[in-house]
Amino acid sequence: MANNVKDILERSFSSRSYEEKLQILNTEKPKPALHNLVCSYRASGKDYTRHFATSHYENVDWLTGCETRSKLFCWPCLLFSRERSVWNKQGYADLGHLTSATQKHERSQAHVKAFLDYRMFGQQRSDTLINGQQKSEVNRHNEQVKKNRKILKRIIDAMLYLTKQGLPLRGHDESHSSTNRGNYIELLNLLREYDPLLNEHLNTSPVFQGTFPIDVQNDIVEAMSHVIMCYIKKEISSASFVAVILDETSDIMSKSQLSTVLRFVQGGKVYERFVGFTDVSADRTALGLFRHVVRVVEDFQIQDKLVGQTYDGASVMSGHINGLQRKVHDKYPLAIFTHCYAHVLNFVLQQSLSNIKECKIFFQTLSGLAAFFSKSSKRVHALQEFVSRLLPSAAPTKWNFTSRLSNTLQTYRLQFIGFFKDITENPEGWDSDTIVKAQGFLTFLEHFQSILLLEIFSKLFGSTDVLYNVLQSKVHDVSHCCKKIDDMLQQLQHDREHAFEVIWAAAISKTSDHGNSALFNTCDNENQRSKRCKLAGDEKYLYCVLFRSIVDSICVQITSRYSALSKLEFFQLLWYEKYEAYKNNFPDHLLTKLKNFYGSRFDYVRLKNELLVVYASPVFSQKNVHELIAMMVESSLTSGFKEVFQLGKLILTIPSNTASAERTFSALKQIYSCFHGSQSQEKLSGLSLISIEKSVLMQLKHEGTLYDKIIDQFTSQRRRIELTYK
Repeated sequence: MANNVKDILERSFSSRSYEEKLQILNTEKPKPALHNLVCSYRASGKDYTRHFATSHYENVDWLTGCETRSKLFCWPCLLFSRERSVWNKQGYADLGHLTSATQKHERSQAHVKAFLDYRMFGQQRSDTLINGQQKSEVNRHNEQVKKNRKILKRIIDAMLYLTKQGLPLRGHDESHSSTNRGNYIELLNLLREYDPLLNEHLNTSPVFQGTFPIDVQNDIVEAMSHVIMCYIKKEISSASFVAVILDETSDIMSKSQLSTVLRFVQGGKVYERFVGFTDVSADRTALGLFRHVVRVVEDFQIQDKLVGQTYDGASVMSGHINGLQRKVHDKYPLAIFTHCYAHVLNFVLQQSLSNIKECKIFFQTLSGLAAFFSKSSKRVHALQEFVSRLLPSAAPTKWNFTSRLSNTLQTYRLQFIGFFKDITENPEGWDSDTIVKAQGFLTFLEHFQSILLLEIFSKLFGSTDVLYNVLQSKVHDVSHCCKKIDDMLQQLQHDREHAFEVIWAAAISKTSDHGNSALFNTCDNENQRSKRCKLAGDEKYLYCVLFRSIVDSICVQITSRYSALSKLEFFQLLWYEKYEAYKNNFPDHLLTKLKNFYGSRFDYVRLKNELLVVYASPVFSQKNVHELIAMMVESSLTSGFKEVFQLGKLILTIPSNTASAERTFSALKQIYSCFHGSQSQEKLSGLSLISIEKSVLMQLKHEGTLYDKIIDQFTSQRRRIELTYK
C-alpha cells in the first residue's frame, strides 16, 4: 500500500487512464507505519525525540505517508492539486509542528479545491456514464490526449538529442524563407519526412506545433532538467553521506560561474552529480559563497548528511579563518574540508621550484619558448619540418602542461636546436624579432645547465605526473590518494640519494657528443687538463647540491601542504596494506579519532568486531575501499557488516579533488556559444544539467518513465494543447 504514494510521485495521477484512476480511488489511502520518521528537537532547554504514530491517520482524514521517503503527504492534493507544495511534492517530516501544519494546510484554497475534486470524482463520472454523449466526448478527449502525448514525445526526443549533445537549438534566422532555420526546427523537419503523425501535426495544428514560441522550447528544457533534478534528489535522499564540491570559472560573457557537484555513494558505487551553474559575479565573497552552500544543503535536505567539502585553491574559498570552509564547518560540523589534492600538487611544484633561481629562470624560458610558437602560425609550420610533435602550452594552474613541455623538449632537443640554427643561418624570410629570439633559445638549449635540468625534471616528473593523474581521477578516494602521496615521497627520497649519477651521465653524454660545454673542450697541456678536471668535479658537486635542493624543496612542500591529512587518519582503518598488522594489534587510537569526530554516527563496539573479522578473513585481503564496498553489495554482506559498510561509504564520500566540477566547464563552453549568448541563467544551467547528466535521462528512458515524467512536468502550467486524461 505504501508504494501507491511512491508510484504517484513518480507518475502523476493526472497522466493515468480513467481505469487506473478509479482503481487508486477505490483503494484505501496508504497508512504505512513510517518507523524511520523520527524528529529530534530542543524545547525549554531539553532535548526531545518524537516518533510518528499511525493514530495521526485517524485524526487527520486526508493524511497519508510514503514508506520509501519516510514523509507525510496530503492524499487529495497528491492526486488532484496542480499547485506545488510540500504536501504533494517533497513530503512533510517535522513532527514537532505537525498539528499546526495540518491545520494550516486544511485552510488553504489549493487543499479545499483538491478535496472537492477528490470527493466528486466518482459522482461526476457516474453522471457521465449515464449520459452516452458525455461518455463519447470523454473517450474522444482521451484519444486526443493520447495522440498529443505521442506528438510531444517526438518533440521531446528532438530536444533531448540536441541538448544531450550540447548543440544550439535556435538559428540566426528561423523564418520559413530561411535555408537554415536552426538545429531544432531542421531536425523536426527531417523527422516529419519519416513520421506521418508528426507531419500531420505540424501541418494542421493551429495552436501548438512545438516550434514557436520560444517559451515552449524553454519550458520543455526546464521540464527535462526538472526531471533530472528530481532523480538526483531521489538518489541523494537514500544516501548516508554527501559531500559538496565547488569550482569557479568565467564564461564567454565574463560572468563568474560557480559549478556545484554533490558526491555520494549508492549501491556500492561512487556518484558525483552536477546540480547546476550559479552566477556569483555580484558576490564572490566567502559569505556569498557560504549562502549558496546553505541553499544547496537545504534544497537537497542533506543537513545531517554533509560530511565533506572540497574547493579549489582560491583563498576566499579555502581560507582557514574567514574562508568558506570555516563558515561551512561552523554550521555543519561533520563537513570535513579537503583541499583539492591536484591543486595542492600544483602549488607544491610551483612554489617549491620558484624559490630556486636556476629553476625559475629555466621554467620562465620554457614558457617563453611555448609562447614563441603560439603567436605565429608560420613558426609552427616551419617547426613541423624539424619536429613531428608540437609544443604544449604552459598553464600556470595546470602543472602537468609544464611537465609535458619539459618532457617534449628533453625528447626532441636536437630537433629544436636544428630548427633554431636554420633560422639564424638562413634569416631570409624571418622578421628581426624571430631571429633574435631564435638565437636566444638556441643558446639556452645548447647550455649544459639546461641539458642537465631537462634530465632532472624528466626524472622527477615521472613521479609527479603519475601522482597528478591519480589525484585528478574522480574514482579514487582520499585514502588511496594519501597512499600515493606517501609512495611519491618515498620515490623522491630514493631518487635524491641514487638518481643523480644517472642524470649526470645522461647530460654529459648529450653534451660531449656535440662539444657544447666548455668543460670538455680540448686542453693544450696536462696542467690545463688537470685544472679543467678539477673544475668539472666542482661543477658536478654544485649541480648535485642543486638537484638535492630541488628534491628537498618538493618534499618539504608536499609534507607541509598535505599535513592537514592527519585529521583523516581514521581512513587507515580500511587500508588493506595494514590488515596484517591490525589483526594482531588493533588500532584503537584510529577508532578513537573516528569517535571524536563522528560521535554517535557509528556503533563502535560492533564496528571494532566487524573490523577484526575483516582483518583476519582472506576474503577481504588486498581489497581497497572501492573493491571492499562493491564486494559487500554483490555478496549481500552489508547487513552483517553494517558498520564497516557505513565507514567505507563515509571514506568514499569525502572527495579528494574538484575534477568533476572542472569537467563541467567544458560543457559550459560548448553550451554557452554564440547561439546561446543571450540565454537566461536558468536555461544555461538546465541545458548544462541535461548535457552533463545525460546518463540519468538514459536510465529513465530505459525504465520507460522518461516521457511521462517530462510531459507531466510540462503540463504543470496551462497549455493550449490537451495532455491530461479525464
